[in-house]
Amino acid sequence: TQGAAGNTGAAGNTGAAGNQGVAGNGSAGTNGAAGATGSGGQGVDGGVLQLDGGGSVQALPIVANDLAFDSTRGVLYATTNLNPDAGVVLSIDPPSAKVTGTLPVGGIPGLLAISDDDSALYVGINTPDTPELFPGIDGGNTVRRIDLTTMTPGPAVSMGTNTSTKLTAGQIVARPGSSTQYMVSLRQPGFTPDYAGLALYDGTKLLASLSSFYGSGDTIAFATPSVLVGCSNFQSASQLIEFAVNTNTIPGMESITATSAKASGLITDGQKTQIVTGGGLIFANDGQTVDETHLIQVGTYSDSILAKYPGPAPVLDPNGMDVWFLRTADPSQPALLDFDRTTYTLRRSISLASLLDSYIESATALVQCPPTGFAFLTDSKIYVLTLPK
Repeated sequence: TQGAAGNTGAAGNTGAAGNQGVAGNGSAGTNGAAGATGSGGQGVDGGVLQLDGGGSVQALPIVANDLAFDSTRGVLYATTNLNPDAGVVLSIDPPSAKVTGTLPVGGIPGLLAISDDDSALYVGINTPDTPELFPGIDGGNTVRRIDLTTMTPGPAVSMGTNTSTKLTAGQIVARPGSSTQYMVSLRQPGFTPDYAGLALYDGTKLLASLSSFYGSGDTIAFATPSVLVGCSNFQSASQLIEFAVNTNTIPGMESITATSAKASGLITDGQKTQIVTGGGLIFANDGQTVDETHLIQVGTYSDSILAKYPGPAPVLDPNGMDVWFLRTADPSQPALLDFDRTTYTLRRSISLASLLDSYIESATALVQCPPTGFAFLTDSKIYVLTLPK
């Protein structure tokens, strides 16, 4: 979350001085929106940085929590807290790396998920760990659906409680083919493991839930509208499990059922596993791929450091031919890696070493902004990359 000192800095984000670091996210007396949209909010150290081999990168000095890209409108969304009392979703224009709008949603907005028709954005909203630093914060431990046509947030949907604590969203994924249904991987903060099961919603209505304590759905992805893949970050090596998701037309008969499981060997340190699905395969951020039907490993996108120190989930290019990985754990050689999805060969490696960001190891939330862009987060900035066609 945004540091209090940074949000009250007199320099703000309206001049050259405000472009150096987190302190420049709004001048005192504003909610940060004006500072974020000023001319000082773009570029790396005040400009556009050219990357080796072509392409460029710009940065917004904003502490953000997650990213999602709206391909219909060409908008990048980010969750952040520009001020302790102003939890917002930012709209960002990727080519210019400028904030074009802010939408208050309350609480501490974190996770994002977007429906496959780009009509809805789901936002996970948490209560701050140190509420005394955020007086007046409300809307915590909920999910809100934003109608992207009208940019209107819907009601806050509580994630409820279990016998131990209030629950919160650990990950949200939109259900394929639906503009209103979404699955939440639940968490119970303060417990180890913190995974607390799954919950399927349609708007504000809970359709089905599955309680669990041991992690079988820490990170989740829909393979089809009726099959959800979960990956445990509690075991080592991580375990994959499939869930049958049934939404019966009879109210109250919806269900989520674990159907199969197999220790896949994904990531030696299971705490770091992230997955995506596509084309009948499960892609893990250590480079391994698993057949979705049989949960059998079928190949590895090899890289000397990728498998040892995985970063955010890979990105499947819409062209069906490429898969992208962000390699950031070794700060001396961070890179964006492009692999041939079928042959597993490395097509190109785009060095990010020139960013000189001491927080590069914390990079998360890699998203693609077609036709030639990518974006990701570190603990201090939002980076927007433009690659050669």
